[in-house]
Amino acid sequence: MKFDVPRAAVAAGILIFVWTLPVSGQQTSLAGQVQKAYGLDQDLVNGTQYYNRYLRAQGHPYFLDETFFDGTLILNAREYTDVHLKYDIYSQQVELEFTNFSGTRNHLVTVTDYVDGFILGDYRFSKFDSEGGEKFYQVIRTEQFSCYIHWRKNLHPHMGDTYYIELFTDVNPSFTLEMEGEALSFKNRRTFSGCFPESRQKEIRRLLRQKHFTFKKAIPDEIIRNMHAVSNLLNSEVFP
Repeated sequence: MKFDVPRAAVAAGILIFVWTLPVSGQQTSLAGQVQKAYGLDQDLVNGTQYYNRYLRAQGHPYFLDETFFDGTLILNAREYTDVHLKYDIYSQQVELEFTNFSGTRNHLVTVTDYVDGFILGDYRFSKFDSEGGEKFYQVIRTEQFSCYIHWRKNLHPHMGDTYYIELFTDVNPSFTLEMEGEALSFKNRRTFSGCFPESRQKEIRRLLRQKHFTFKKAIPDEIIRNMHAVSNLLNSEVFP
C-alpha cells in the first residue's frame, strides 16, 4: 500500500453552488459575505451552505468535538491560513466558519474533491490515495517513521427514543505505519510492534505497556506522544 498525494483534479466549469456569485453590483447575498471574508477565490467559496444534517441523531460526527479549530485549509495546492475549521469524520467533509458583515457566524461545507489537506490546531491531515479511494489521514511524522490515521464514525438507527432516530457510533480509527518506503497496517500494540525489526519488538511493546497505551482507546494527543516516544526509543540504538 503506497500513499501518493493526488494531483488536483477539478474539471473547469464543474462548480457546486447553493447561491449565485454576483460579479458586479451590490452584494447582499451569502456569496458577498464570503467574498468579504475570504476574497474572490472560487476554490474557497465553492461549497455547500451549512445546515444541520444530523438534527435527529444523538451524538456528533466530528473529530474530537464540535469545536471549530483555528487552522489552515489547503485547496488545489493553495494554503488558506487563519481560517476556522472542523472535520466531519462521518461524511469526510471539512466545514468552514466565517463571520459576515453584521458579525453573524456562517458555516460552509467545502467540496471534498478540492481539498488536499488541512490543519486543525495541532493536528495535520492530508488526502492520500489508498485502498477504497482517496481518504483523509491524520499525519504524524517522527524521525524514524510516519503514522497515518484515518478517523471514522458510523451512523446507526436508534431504537427506543421518541426524538433521536439515529445514533453516532464511537470513533473507529484505522492505522498505517510507513517506514523506509513500506506502508503496513496495524491495529494494536502487537501488530504495531510487528512492523519493526524483530530485535526491537519486545522493547516497543514493553514501552507502550508501561505507558498503559492502547491504540483502540487512545485520543490523538496520546497517539502523537507515544509515536514520538517509540521513535526516540528506536533512535537510541542503530538497527542491527
